[in-house]
Amino acid sequence: MSAPVDVVVTWVDDTDAAWRALRDEHLVRSGADPSDVATPDRFRDWDLLRFWFRGIAANCPWVGTVHLVTQSPPPEWLDTEHPRLRVVRHEDFIPSEYLPTFNSRTIELNLHRIEGLSDRFVSFNDDMFVLRPLDETHFFRGDLPVGFGVMNAISLGDNVSHAMLNDVHLLNGRFSKRRVIARSPLRWFSPRYGRGLLQNLALAPWPRFTGFLNHHLPLPLRRATMMRVWGEADAALERTCRSTFKSFADLNVFLFAWWALCENAFAPASPRRYGTFIQLSDASIDRACEVVAGARTPIVCLNDGPLDFETARARLAAAFTSLLPAPCEFERQEEES
Repeated sequence: MSAPVDVVVTWVDDTDAAWRALRDEHLVRSGADPSDVATPDRFRDWDLLRFWFRGIAANCPWVGTVHLVTQSPPPEWLDTEHPRLRVVRHEDFIPSEYLPTFNSRTIELNLHRIEGLSDRFVSFNDDMFVLRPLDETHFFRGDLPVGFGVMNAISLGDNVSHAMLNDVHLLNGRFSKRRVIARSPLRWFSPRYGRGLLQNLALAPWPRFTGFLNHHLPLPLRRATMMRVWGEADAALERTCRSTFKSFADLNVFLFAWWALCENAFAPASPRRYGTFIQLSDASIDRACEVVAGARTPIVCLNDGPLDFETARARLAAAFTSLLPAPCEFERQEEES
């Protein structure tokens, strides 16, 4: 019988004065562009973390341990003594030569180093919420992580797309696209992909991978895969980890999921049924609230963006409260009074 599936969630409290002071100090030292690093929507906390925990408690009772990765003091309402919760600080698992870091990629590239983390785990950002009851098979089929063998063509333009292109460049140096697909064609031409199947047919003639589906939703990962990638690409990973802030030369956590694709070590699944990504804006906030309050998708990612923040935060809090009104096991008992 396999060990339980753990979940990891990364969180930062941008109101933490000590964290802000350290970030600003290293921002000056690094010479990074403040307009890219310290924009209001880069780190700000929407104060919705309790609903992340309520979603896990209500909808994923099979989860083993929840690992809250943060450099900020945990919120007062969180029961840090809960037997299935571990608060993990950066120095607990990230090698000291990479610290301090304000690069989320460094944090995610080192998650496999968390002591006691199960081999099978799901990596969440704090803007990704579970809205409906889910079985473990939503993320893992046996020891295989759910994956989307859907090819894509990456268009450059921002920091994120450059990181994904860097991932693909590394993978093309390690894997032969023709051999990967030939070894397991049913994984790459699965009807589960819907329209993605047409993308695969269109991109199949290209001699190298041009990219993969980027769903920006929770990633099911295996520690064993991460350790194997570190063993084969440690120099490239170290370059990212030594970057205190995000840079265009970085790799990101998708490398591990896409490495599993290239090893054919994944279970094909439907991207449409997996979850929904919403880029928050004044134009999309109505839809976001409707999706949350009505649990119209199993998982939703509410990606921050320029908008009327205080109004949007209050509206989303109300939507989550209507869906998940009761305190959960991870909240201190006094919260119930």
